[in-house]
This record gives sequence, C-alpha cells and structure tokens, in this order.
Amino acid sequence: MKTAHVLNFTILLTLLIFSCVVWEKLPEKVPMHYSLNGKPDYWGNKSFFTWFLLPLITIGLNIFIYGISILIKKYPKLLNIPNRDTFLKLPSQKKGPVLKLVEEMFYWVCLPINCLMLSVRIGDYQVAIGNRNELMWHFIITISLFITSYSIIIPVFYNKINREIKKALNHSNG
Repeated sequence: MKTAHVLNFTILLTLLIFSCVVWEKLPEKVPMHYSLNGKPDYWGNKSFFTWFLLPLITIGLNIFIYGISILIKKYPKLLNIPNRDTFLKLPSQKKGPVLKLVEEMFYWVCLPINCLMLSVRIGDYQVAIGNRNELMWHFIITISLFITSYSIIIPVFYNKINREIKKALNHSNG
C-alpha cells in the first residue's frame, strides 16, 4: 500500500513541478483540446487557469478516490465486490483484511490516472512549443498503457478480495 502512495505522490509532484517549470517557456497560445487524430483543434490563451487546470483536476480526482477509500471502511454496504452478501455477514474483525484490500485497490487505481495526466501534460508542452504538431502516437501508446494497467489491477484485486472473503468465511465456520 505504501508503494502506491509513494508512486502516486511522486507522479503528482512531478506533474506539478513540470507544469511550474515550463510555465515561463510557454507561448501565448497553448493547446486545450485534441481531435481524434491527435491534432490540437482548440487553442487557449496562456493563463494560470488554462495551464494548471489539468494538475488541479488530477489532484481533485486523487482526493476524491482516496476519500472514497476512507468512506468505504465506514460504510461497507456501499461496496460492490465479489461475494458481497457473504462479506457483509462476516463479523467486523473479519471484514478488516478485505477492506484493506479494497482500500489498496483504490490507491492503485489512481496510478494510471496520474500517469495519463502527466503524459498528457508533457505532450501539451511539446505541442505548445512546436516540438510536435500532433500527438496521435503519443495518445495511442498512453491510452493503451492506461487500459492495460486497469485490465491488470482490477482482476488482480478482484481475485485477492474474493480469496480473502473465502478465507474469512472458512475461519468463521472452522
């Protein structure tokens, strides 16, 4: 769990520092939106709002997801997990390890989001200063890694949570 926290914090900090460091080097117009082929189709004036909105949204998403992980411990009935009914019938002390896994899953879910946003910001900068005129392959690779990471994170934690519920049930019955 600590690894996920360190990685998330490091990527968020990198996103913020990168955004601050390149701020002075930005031209008066920065890309705000891209078409499906990766070409910027909307440019905005350089302003604190236009450039720092992406890092602020990313931090907000992390706060929201971390907040959900805290809330779930307090309201486990909100969970949608394998063997949910069995889990809810377990005594409180047996629910703890399962809730820890769910909490950890939420922390790992933040990681691909943070990586995606950092990648988008780096691409924005490259387009803004004229090093690239489109991000087609940049987006394809980034989105592919984003989807792949979730296709690993979700099944891994699904199986861990399922095993932990069965283990808790066996210890309750045995």
